[in-house]
Amino acid sequence: MEEARVEAKLSKLKLVLQNEGFFEHSDQRLLLFTEFKDTLDYLVEKLTSWGFRVGFIHGGMKAGTRDDPGTRLYVEQQFKEASIQILVATEAAGEGINLQSC
Repeated sequence: MEEARVEAKLSKLKLVLQNEGFFEHSDQRLLLFTEFKDTLDYLVEKLTSWGFRVGFIHGGMKAGTRDDPGTRLYVEQQFKEASIQILVATEAAGEGINLQSC
């Protein structure tokens, strides 16, 4: 039963992305917040399999710098520069980075 609910939510997400033109217009960007890292990992996998350029930020990542791959600030910069189309994040994205470009 739980798996069916998850798949229903995922199908709804895909429908919204289709309706909003994300599949056709790779210049559009989206920030998705999730509470749990397991959910973040799941969404990153699915969105990537759908062909999106996906990045992520979670609490296990160092703040780092904009030139240091694998850090929150690096991912923030990639999202601002549109190298990443969809950013999936936990609440760690709200700590010490600037997502005004959203």
